[in-house]
Amino acid sequence: MKKTVSLKDIKVKTTSHAEKIYPKVSFNNKGDEHKTIAIKLNREQAIELATNILLGAKEWESMHITAFRNVNSASITVTSQKIEDED
Repeated sequence: MKKTVSLKDIKVKTTSHAEKIYPKVSFNNKGDEHKTIAIKLNREQAIELATNILLGAKEWESMHITAFRNVNSASITVTSQKIEDED
């Protein structure tokens, strides 16, 4: 027998991965900070990130999309800030 479930039961990975994040250094050769970044995604990565953004947009008023560059990988998280209850 099949059980009916809602979208609330969906488990979503909180971190997506990227092929690359550009620029590879934060400052140009003049010492100025870069004004833009680029994130290279393959099809699967783009779908995963888009899904996370859509799910977050349905639940939150605002969100943060943060990219992290590690030695051998690049990852992207979609988060929001929750208002804490005051005691």
